[in-house]
Amino acid sequence: MTCHCEATDRHFGAERAESDLVAYRRRGPTGTARRLLRLVRELGIQPETLLDVGAGIGVLHHELLAGGAGTAVHVDAAGSYIRTAQAEAGRRGISTGCASCTVIFWLSHRRSHPPTF
Repeated sequence: MTCHCEATDRHFGAERAESDLVAYRRRGPTGTARRLLRLVRELGIQPETLLDVGAGIGVLHHELLAGGAGTAVHVDAAGSYIRTAQAEAGRRGISTGCASCTVIFWLSHRRSHPPTF
């Protein structure tokens, strides 16, 4: 399988990730993330584990972990978005671990080791 991570990193670079994070901190979740979070709350769903593919800066898992979810797995092809999400998780006091250096990391309020796949 071929990885196109270099092209992804050029398009979704550090400047864009930081801009997205600043906007998230200022306005909270927007667009699809806002609608999805509203639906989860309206349905009374309390996720134990979240798999977020194309997670970007981690809006969904930051919000759901803050709301009581136990574990989140963050998957993204852009290294700068992963680094930004990890830094934000650290700022929020959420433990992180790296399962595959540039594509995935896990977060948890309750675990000290990554989930097995």
